[in-house]
Amino acid sequence: MAETPEMAERRKAILAAAVRAFDASGYAATTMESVAAEAGISKGSIYNYFTSKHDLFQHVFSATVTVAEADAAPLLEGSGSAVEKLDKLLDFWSQRLGHHRRIGRLVLECWATAAREQQGQVAEAYRLAYGRWRDRIAAVLAQGAARGEFARQFDGPLAASLILAILDGIEIQCILDVGIDISDEFLAGLKRGIFAALAAKGGSGALDLGGAVTS
Repeated sequence: MAETPEMAERRKAILAAAVRAFDASGYAATTMESVAAEAGISKGSIYNYFTSKHDLFQHVFSATVTVAEADAAPLLEGSGSAVEKLDKLLDFWSQRLGHHRRIGRLVLECWATAAREQQGQVAEAYRLAYGRWRDRIAAVLAQGAARGEFARQFDGPLAASLILAILDGIEIQCILDVGIDISDEFLAGLKRGIFAALAAKGGSGALDLGGAVTS
């Protein structure tokens, strides 16, 4: 039977409640009862949508990734320069840091679950998601190299992996609240560092000292 709009809204509400419950208590301590209480519904109602706590957790992760990818994809498409696209992507990442900090324990829980599972659903979802992000960024870098915005000597997928690693590392520091301040100045410095590593000598992809992209 096709899902009705009312069922879709109920599923969305359960996922939102699960995000709050998992973030507050972690995966192990969260129960279907606690999710149901957070959503204001009976425990049995959840099983109309999700077969188990693990199934619910997997859908929470998938929904979070899907939303992020859907919001970011348009930034990496279109007719803009590679420098402009990467600059917009870094702005998008910075804007989402507040959200990740709010659900920080859930983000770390997802990573830990993927590491433990190895061959499980969450781990596979992570592999696919990272692969898509790596391919998108590598395509932008290839565009920049072809147009003279970036140097040609770097390996695109490797450079994309390094960019992702930098962003993930900063995200972990934010979640753990180790004193890092993602201010406009910090973001500008991050952009300068990334673009300086990518830009060809005398190429068009450069940043001025204020962090603004110039072409």
